[in-house]
Amino acid sequence: MAGKGITSPLEDLEETSTMTIDPAVSKEQKVLEVFFKHLGGLDFDAAKVHFDREKESLRTSGPGNVWSKLIAELSRLGATEKQYHQLEFLKETSWFTRREGLKDSYTTLLTEIGKLGEIYGAQKGGTAPGWERKMASLCSVLGVYVKARRDLLEVYIDLQTHSSDITTIEAKAVQILPKVNISSTGLLDPVKDNLIREVQVLSCLLQGSVQISTFQYLPALFSLRNCKEKLKEWHGFPQEDKGWTKRSPRTGFSLASKAPQLPALYHWICKFYHTLLSKFSFYFYKTLSEQSSSEMKNAMAKADLDVVAKLGSVRRRSDLLVLALVYDSRNAVPPYSGHGYKLPMNISEPPVGLASYPAVLAFPADYPKALWPAVVSLIQEHHGRLSGKEPQLVKFFDPSQTGRFYLLGKIDARFYLVAVFAGRKAEKDSSVNATLTEVLNYTRLTELFGLMKAS
Repeated sequence: MAGKGITSPLEDLEETSTMTIDPAVSKEQKVLEVFFKHLGGLDFDAAKVHFDREKESLRTSGPGNVWSKLIAELSRLGATEKQYHQLEFLKETSWFTRREGLKDSYTTLLTEIGKLGEIYGAQKGGTAPGWERKMASLCSVLGVYVKARRDLLEVYIDLQTHSSDITTIEAKAVQILPKVNISSTGLLDPVKDNLIREVQVLSCLLQGSVQISTFQYLPALFSLRNCKEKLKEWHGFPQEDKGWTKRSPRTGFSLASKAPQLPALYHWICKFYHTLLSKFSFYFYKTLSEQSSSEMKNAMAKADLDVVAKLGSVRRRSDLLVLALVYDSRNAVPPYSGHGYKLPMNISEPPVGLASYPAVLAFPADYPKALWPAVVSLIQEHHGRLSGKEPQLVKFFDPSQTGRFYLLGKIDARFYLVAVFAGRKAEKDSSVNATLTEVLNYTRLTELFGLMKAS
């Protein structure tokens, strides 16, 4: 515009948001407002019905009308968003065997929306220049949105396929936020705000997972609280629904009829939160059991799975010598300083030798300390089997005079679940193996990420 130089898409959106436009343009703006409101509220069926009506009214306009083309591409966006939120792209039948995956669909959308933006941009001197500028700007910002959605899709694929460690995936998710957290007003706010909240929640969950796995009590506690608040802000968060443990055999999600009609992705993210809460309660059981705070006790009561209670059948065995959660603290970052939070001036030197493998939780608490050299030796000796792509539950019988039977499983890079029995009776007890395997799969998040494919 004369005297103002080149304007950015966001400036155009802000400038044209208050302009007076003719009735035909006003109708088109209302159509877009309703569509993006439905899309931002994850009501994809309502968005489709709304645009189907508009497409029916445009039948006489002809295929060359730019508004008709925009409606067609946005309809395609709505269908693609529905597939994304239903986690369709993680099912083997759709991701691995289909010629065009969901990522390619977003790429195609990006290209076509870019073309429409160019058409609207070329019409800036037309009969409704304010509206045309606004549509050109909308297409530009929508391109930013589609790129961010495509990047986020990659994050979920990495999680489901375990192609990267959680720390790397967290860094990738955090990098998406600045791309969409842009200052703008107007039509795209509902979908932009929805995406921002999704990225915020997912980043927070991934950060909390890393902090739990590196035994950082206070940072992990803050991350979980932050996650809960952000879930509430997002789509209400069904926090009172304890139906996660009452699972559908097909999807693993709640069978409760009162569950809100939100897509699989949202339910999976809520499941992620509940799983981390359970894992946090397990790793920091000793610290939490000493808390008098009713808030923390309520939080533990609402956890998806009480891991300590789940291990009860193993703990009650008369031949159990020790059941322990072992932490490999060697070269840990941050350095291991015991349970709970320590002020910087109270942090002692990291433990060495056998003490560098502390039992952060053990049943019974007064287990024979003479067991520990053998436990540490077995962890080191079977590191390869414990750390493979599909970690195994390692079984070992000591044929010497002790006659002890060991079961070892790896949860995280530094955490191990170890059970030691007097004699081989437990080896033949299938319930012992089943319980420990279930706890390992749950705390490794194997079960959680497997649900993404089944949703």
